[in-house]
Amino acid sequence: MEIKLANNNSYTYEEVKAAENNGGSFVTYQWIIPLPLFYPVRRLSKVYFIPKDGNQAKYAKKYNIISLIIGWWGLPFGPIFVNRSVRLNNNGGVDVTEDIYLNLDRTGYDNGRLEIVKHFTKFIHPSKSEIPEYKKVFKKLIDEGILKSQPVIGLFVDTEKNVEPYIIIGFNEELKGKEELISKAIYKRFYKQLKFELVDLNSDFEFKEALLTQGLNLESI
Repeated sequence: MEIKLANNNSYTYEEVKAAENNGGSFVTYQWIIPLPLFYPVRRLSKVYFIPKDGNQAKYAKKYNIISLIIGWWGLPFGPIFVNRSVRLNNNGGVDVTEDIYLNLDRTGYDNGRLEIVKHFTKFIHPSKSEIPEYKKVFKKLIDEGILKSQPVIGLFVDTEKNVEPYIIIGFNEELKGKEELISKAIYKRFYKQLKFELVDLNSDFEFKEALLTQGLNLESI
Protein backbone atom coordinates (compact mmCIF):
# COMPACT_ATOMS: atom_id res chain seq x y z
CA MET A 1 0.00 0.00 0.00
CA GLU A 2 1.31 3.43 -0.92
CA ILE A 3 0.92 6.41 1.40
CA LYS A 4 1.13 9.97 0.07
CA LEU A 5 2.75 12.61 2.27
CA ALA A 6 1.24 16.08 2.31
CA ASN A 7 3.84 18.40 3.83
CA ASN A 8 7.17 16.65 3.32
CA ASN A 9 8.55 19.79 1.65
CA SER A 10 8.15 21.67 4.93
CA TYR A 11 10.44 19.42 6.97
CA THR A 12 13.69 17.68 6.10
CA TYR A 13 14.13 13.95 6.43
CA GLU A 14 16.62 14.57 9.24
CA GLU A 15 14.10 16.69 11.16
CA VAL A 16 11.45 14.01 10.84
CA LYS A 17 13.80 11.23 11.96
CA ALA A 18 14.98 13.30 14.92
CA ALA A 19 11.36 13.74 15.99
CA GLU A 20 10.67 9.99 16.03
CA ASN A 21 11.39 9.70 19.75
CA ASN A 22 10.68 13.32 20.53
CA GLY A 23 6.95 13.74 20.04
CA GLY A 24 6.73 13.79 16.24
CA SER A 25 3.66 12.20 14.69
CA PHE A 26 2.04 11.44 11.35
CA VAL A 27 -1.67 12.10 11.02
CA THR A 28 -4.36 11.77 8.36
CA TYR A 29 -7.73 13.53 8.40
CA GLN A 30 -11.18 12.31 7.45
CA TRP A 31 -13.64 13.88 5.02
CA ILE A 32 -17.07 12.80 3.82
CA ILE A 33 -18.58 12.00 0.41
CA PRO A 34 -22.39 12.07 0.72
CA LEU A 35 -24.67 9.26 -0.48
CA PRO A 36 -28.37 10.17 -0.23
CA LEU A 37 -30.38 7.62 1.80
CA PHE A 38 -27.24 5.61 2.67
CA TYR A 39 -24.28 6.00 4.98
CA PRO A 40 -21.76 8.37 3.37
CA VAL A 41 -18.35 7.26 2.13
CA ARG A 42 -15.48 8.28 4.39
CA ARG A 43 -12.14 9.22 2.85
CA LEU A 44 -8.76 9.95 4.42
CA SER A 45 -6.41 12.74 3.43
CA LYS A 46 -2.74 12.55 2.60
CA VAL A 47 -0.55 12.08 5.67
CA TYR A 48 0.79 15.13 7.50
CA PHE A 49 3.88 15.24 9.70
CA ILE A 50 3.16 17.07 12.97
CA PRO A 51 6.20 18.05 15.08
CA LYS A 52 6.01 18.10 18.86
CA ASP A 53 3.76 20.98 19.94
CA GLY A 54 2.90 21.54 16.27
CA ASN A 55 -0.40 23.09 15.24
CA GLN A 56 -2.48 20.38 13.59
CA ALA A 57 -5.65 22.48 13.60
CA LYS A 58 -4.79 24.18 10.30
CA TYR A 59 -4.71 20.80 8.55
CA ALA A 60 -7.88 19.54 10.23
CA LYS A 61 -9.69 22.72 9.23
CA LYS A 62 -9.19 22.08 5.51
CA TYR A 63 -10.95 18.71 5.59
CA ASN A 64 -13.60 19.89 8.00
CA ILE A 65 -14.54 22.59 5.50
CA ILE A 66 -14.83 20.02 2.69
CA SER A 67 -17.15 17.86 4.79
CA LEU A 68 -19.18 20.86 5.94
CA ILE A 69 -19.69 22.01 2.34
CA ILE A 70 -20.61 18.73 0.64
CA GLY A 71 -21.34 16.26 3.43
CA TRP A 72 -24.72 17.71 4.39
CA TRP A 73 -26.26 16.71 1.06
CA GLY A 74 -26.27 13.03 1.95
CA LEU A 75 -29.51 13.06 3.90
CA PRO A 76 -30.50 11.66 6.30
CA PHE A 77 -27.10 10.40 7.50
CA GLY A 78 -24.80 13.09 6.09
CA PRO A 79 -25.11 15.64 8.92
CA ILE A 80 -24.50 12.95 11.54
CA PHE A 81 -21.30 11.75 9.87
CA VAL A 82 -20.13 15.31 9.18
CA ASN A 83 -20.30 16.07 12.90
CA ARG A 84 -18.42 12.89 13.77
CA SER A 85 -15.78 13.53 11.12
CA VAL A 86 -15.23 17.09 12.34
CA ARG A 87 -14.99 15.87 15.91
CA LEU A 88 -12.47 13.19 14.91
CA ASN A 89 -10.30 15.72 13.09
CA ASN A 90 -10.50 18.25 15.91
CA ASN A 91 -9.41 15.56 18.35
CA GLY A 92 -6.22 14.94 16.39
CA GLY A 93 -7.28 12.97 13.32
CA VAL A 94 -6.16 9.40 12.65
CA ASP A 95 -2.69 8.71 14.02
CA VAL A 96 -0.56 6.55 11.68
CA THR A 97 2.79 7.38 13.26
CA GLU A 98 3.96 3.84 13.98
CA ASP A 99 3.25 2.55 10.48
CA ILE A 100 4.98 5.53 8.84
CA TYR A 101 8.14 5.36 10.94
CA LEU A 102 8.26 1.61 10.45
CA ASN A 103 8.58 2.15 6.67
CA LEU A 104 10.24 5.56 6.50
CA ASP A 105 13.21 5.99 4.13
CA ARG A 106 14.86 9.04 2.63
CA THR A 107 13.92 8.38 -0.99
CA GLY A 108 10.26 7.78 -0.25
CA TYR A 109 10.07 10.77 2.06
CA ASP A 110 11.71 13.14 -0.41
CA ASN A 111 9.36 11.92 -3.16
CA GLY A 112 6.32 12.28 -0.93
CA ARG A 113 5.33 8.64 -1.39
CA LEU A 114 6.01 5.81 1.04
CA GLU A 115 5.47 2.17 0.23
CA ILE A 116 3.99 0.61 3.36
CA VAL A 117 5.48 -2.87 3.45
CA LYS A 118 5.56 -3.47 7.20
CA HIS A 119 2.37 -2.84 9.14
CA PHE A 120 1.92 -2.32 12.82
CA THR A 121 -1.84 -2.00 12.30
CA LYS A 122 -3.80 -4.24 9.94
CA PHE A 123 -7.32 -3.67 11.28
CA ILE A 124 -9.19 -0.79 12.85
CA HIS A 125 -12.67 -0.87 14.35
CA PRO A 126 -15.74 0.19 12.36
CA SER A 127 -17.19 3.57 13.30
CA LYS A 128 -19.26 3.71 16.49
CA SER A 129 -22.40 4.47 14.50
CA GLU A 130 -21.98 1.36 12.34
CA ILE A 131 -21.37 -1.11 15.17
CA PRO A 132 -25.02 -1.27 16.37
CA GLU A 133 -26.15 -1.83 12.78
CA TYR A 134 -23.76 -4.75 12.34
CA LYS A 135 -24.96 -6.25 15.61
CA LYS A 136 -28.58 -6.01 14.44
CA VAL A 137 -27.71 -7.75 11.18
CA PHE A 138 -26.07 -10.70 12.88
CA LYS A 139 -28.56 -10.93 15.75
CA LYS A 140 -31.32 -11.42 13.20
CA LEU A 141 -29.29 -14.14 11.48
CA ILE A 142 -28.70 -15.81 14.85
CA ASP A 143 -32.41 -15.64 15.70
CA GLU A 144 -33.18 -17.25 12.33
CA GLY A 145 -30.75 -20.08 13.06
CA ILE A 146 -28.39 -19.16 10.24
CA LEU A 147 -25.51 -18.19 12.54
CA LYS A 148 -24.50 -19.40 15.99
CA SER A 149 -22.79 -16.28 17.35
CA GLN A 150 -21.74 -12.72 16.62
CA PRO A 151 -18.58 -12.40 14.47
CA VAL A 152 -15.34 -10.46 14.79
CA ILE A 153 -15.23 -7.46 12.47
CA GLY A 154 -12.51 -5.07 11.38
CA LEU A 155 -11.69 -2.54 8.67
CA PHE A 156 -8.69 -4.04 6.85
CA VAL A 157 -6.20 -1.26 6.13
CA ASP A 158 -3.23 -3.35 4.99
CA THR A 159 -4.37 -3.33 1.37
CA GLU A 160 -2.47 -3.42 -1.90
CA LYS A 161 -1.62 -0.24 -3.78
CA ASN A 162 -4.72 1.60 -5.08
CA VAL A 163 -7.06 -0.69 -3.13
CA GLU A 164 -9.33 1.01 -0.61
CA PRO A 165 -9.59 -0.44 2.93
CA TYR A 166 -12.50 -2.85 3.30
CA ILE A 167 -14.40 -4.70 6.01
CA ILE A 168 -13.44 -8.27 6.96
CA ILE A 169 -15.94 -10.26 9.03
CA GLY A 170 -14.69 -13.40 10.76
CA PHE A 171 -16.99 -16.18 11.93
CA ASN A 172 -16.11 -18.98 14.32
CA GLU A 173 -18.10 -21.45 12.24
CA GLU A 174 -18.29 -22.92 8.75
CA LEU A 175 -19.78 -20.54 6.19
CA LYS A 176 -20.49 -22.93 3.33
CA GLY A 177 -23.98 -22.25 2.00
CA LYS A 178 -24.46 -19.18 4.20
CA GLU A 179 -22.46 -16.52 2.36
CA GLU A 180 -25.32 -15.30 0.16
CA LEU A 181 -27.77 -15.06 3.06
CA ILE A 182 -25.26 -13.12 5.17
CA SER A 183 -24.40 -10.76 2.30
CA LYS A 184 -28.06 -10.01 1.59
CA ALA A 185 -28.67 -9.27 5.27
CA ILE A 186 -25.73 -6.85 5.37
CA TYR A 187 -26.86 -5.01 2.24
CA LYS A 188 -30.30 -4.48 3.74
CA ARG A 189 -28.71 -2.10 6.26
CA PHE A 190 -25.67 -0.84 4.37
CA TYR A 191 -25.14 0.78 0.97
CA LYS A 192 -24.32 -1.45 -2.00
CA GLN A 193 -20.87 0.13 -2.38
CA LEU A 194 -19.79 -1.44 0.91
CA LYS A 195 -16.94 -3.84 0.23
CA PHE A 196 -16.52 -6.71 2.64
CA GLU A 197 -15.12 -10.23 2.91
CA LEU A 198 -16.55 -13.09 4.96
CA VAL A 199 -14.01 -15.49 6.46
CA ASP A 200 -14.10 -18.68 8.52
CA LEU A 201 -11.81 -18.21 11.53
CA ASN A 202 -11.30 -21.97 11.70
CA SER A 203 -9.66 -21.90 8.27
CA ASP A 204 -6.09 -20.90 7.41
CA PHE A 205 -7.05 -17.24 6.94
CA GLU A 206 -3.77 -15.32 6.67
CA PHE A 207 -4.69 -12.47 9.02
CA LYS A 208 -6.62 -14.48 11.60
CA GLU A 209 -4.50 -13.46 14.60
CA ALA A 210 -4.48 -9.79 13.60
CA LEU A 211 -8.26 -9.78 13.18
CA LEU A 212 -8.75 -11.44 16.56
CA THR A 213 -6.47 -8.99 18.37
CA GLN A 214 -7.14 -5.74 16.46
CA GLY A 215 -10.69 -6.32 15.25
CA LEU A 216 -13.90 -5.90 17.26
CA ASN A 217 -15.59 -8.97 18.71
CA LEU A 218 -19.29 -8.11 18.48
CA GLU A 219 -20.09 -10.89 20.95
CA SER A 220 -18.31 -8.96 23.71
CA ILE A 221 -20.23 -5.69 23.41
